[in-house]
Amino acid sequence: MKGYLWLLAIVLGVLVVGLLTSCPKRLPHKQPYKPAAGERPGAATQAEKGKLTPEEAARRVAEAEGSSEQAKAGAEAGEPQQPPAEGAGEGGEAAPGESETDAAEQPPSPQPELTPEAPTFVPASELETRMNDVVNVGFETKYGTFMIAVYPEIAPISANHFLELVRAGFYDGMVIHRVEPGFVVQMGRVTDQDSPKFHFTQEPIKDEPNYSENMPMTVAFAKQYSPEGVKMENSATTQFFINLGDNRTLDPDFTVMGKVIHGSNVVTSLSVGDKIGRAYILEESANPDIKSEPPSS
Repeated sequence: MKGYLWLLAIVLGVLVVGLLTSCPKRLPHKQPYKPAAGERPGAATQAEKGKLTPEEAARRVAEAEGSSEQAKAGAEAGEPQQPPAEGAGEGGEAAPGESETDAAEQPPSPQPELTPEAPTFVPASELETRMNDVVNVGFETKYGTFMIAVYPEIAPISANHFLELVRAGFYDGMVIHRVEPGFVVQMGRVTDQDSPKFHFTQEPIKDEPNYSENMPMTVAFAKQYSPEGVKMENSATTQFFINLGDNRTLDPDFTVMGKVIHGSNVVTSLSVGDKIGRAYILEESANPDIKSEPPSS
């Protein structure tokens, strides 16, 4: 009887073991990880998906946390977060890949434009030697010809206006209307409003600074005066005078634009009523005839 019980117990044990081994083991269901839109899988996620070893994942997570802590500390301290400068390495040296030739090919910085130097004071005695821009004008008279050197360099407005009048033939046949020995000889007045030259007298020029001296044989434009005897600004037109003496008291108001460099004896021979035969620019004249001596009778 006892033998049957042991046999039955063994059979039941075998059955129980077979049932237990035949049943499948149930594991909890787990959904695969999907990153949200715009999210990059971190090191931990990659490790979970089998792309990184646990040691590598732990190292990357530690580095990321360390960088975040440094950035946070910098922000709290008020340090600006700036990207590295492009095109230069440390110490101002060229960045890798940038050669000295590339730097040399950069366009140069624009240079400031140079302005012409302002005229400087030139004594009357030095005008002939120091002036570089010179135009010579001849004036024919019955006593001979005198020559005026015109200096646009120190009086551009007056000098160029004077040359325009000469080219236009304004002074041809002009009458000398004022002669004061030791002071001035003056010409260029037109009172006849029907004269074709009258309109020139109605076109004044602007005043300009005087950079020389009203000394003997220097030339300047005359100006108009009001009935009360007050000099009018910007009133010079066609009349000019040649100084016969030391007239430096005129320097503040009258700009020297030239000087008689030939025929000063002709100038001192002129009287009221004498005429200028013609005036011409020597370089533009086909046959300049310079005579400083009075013609023989």
